[in-house]
Amino acid sequence: MKTIYLTTTSPGYESLTEQMIRSSGVDDWEVIEETSEGDFGESNFNLLCNRRMQRVFELVAAGHPVFVCDGDVIWLKPITELNVAGFDIIAQHDPDSGLCAGVCHYAANNNVATVLSCVANFGADNDNVNDQIILNHVLKQAPDYCKLGTFSNVLSWGLLRDDASLWDGQEFDLPLDCHGFHANFTIGKENKTKLLNYVRG
Repeated sequence: MKTIYLTTTSPGYESLTEQMIRSSGVDDWEVIEETSEGDFGESNFNLLCNRRMQRVFELVAAGHPVFVCDGDVIWLKPITELNVAGFDIIAQHDPDSGLCAGVCHYAANNNVATVLSCVANFGADNDNVNDQIILNHVLKQAPDYCKLGTFSNVLSWGLLRDDASLWDGQEFDLPLDCHGFHANFTIGKENKTKLLNYVRG
């Protein structure tokens, strides 16, 4: 089965999502669209993330590996050059919760499908918490159930700082081996656009 590349967008974020797709080196993306706008932590944001996880579960259960990527990412090298072999779930590291559900590859096997079933069921119609929190909670209940990994060269402001502070215009140097950059430690499409433009140079 071929890998499905899956992303999301919502009103006002279409240009960021289009930029991510163009920079990824992959032409064929499945896009989940939300009609209501919502920033991190808001109910519409949580619903969109949880609806995305429902779709990931459906695809993995049908035998498709899935690569999930948020729209607020800029790829500096083709996404297909990331090494996902040997891992059930491999993702960008998040300093707050562990695995970042916004840049994550899921292998197509029964163990991953079981984990995703738990995540999808808990997140169904839940606007109080997002898929990332649920995913990491489920994985902590059975830490040896899936072989987990993190992408060392998919970065964010939080990883460069190794804390959860927000980017608000600070200058920084990007490591030469950076494969992709996720603008998930700043809020709002204007700030995300500025941050990704800064990274793109």
